[in-house]
Amino acid sequence: MPKSSLSAGVVFCSALAESRDVTDLVGSVIPAIGENQDQPLPYISFRRIKLEATPQKSGQPGADIIQEELLCCTDNYEEGIKIAEAVRAALDFQSYESDGLKMRACWLADSEEIRKNGIYIQRMIFNAKF
Repeated sequence: MPKSSLSAGVVFCSALAESRDVTDLVGSVIPAIGENQDQPLPYISFRRIKLEATPQKSGQPGADIIQEELLCCTDNYEEGIKIAEAVRAALDFQSYESDGLKMRACWLADSEEIRKNGIYIQRMIFNAKF
């Protein structure tokens, strides 16, 4: 069965796992858990938060644009910044292919800083075209 942009998280996870700069800084990259006090810090959590299909005039499917939320969770503010910078370097304006699904373009669309339950969070929103 061919993969669609619904599998975008697999591509993001693979891209981050192949970035030595990211893996040197975090213990794990985990789908869809958000900030979790039971998870050993530091870690990155990711989830798809939006999918916009762009059908062609011919009625055929076109590229989908998805938004992926990444949370860089740490117990230290400066460490969170380092992880966010490594994530941005791995994904921003990059293309990537994993398991037959191609991310044609990716760019950082938004970011914010949060502190919740003692966890420092660098929240990053990436748009990606599949």
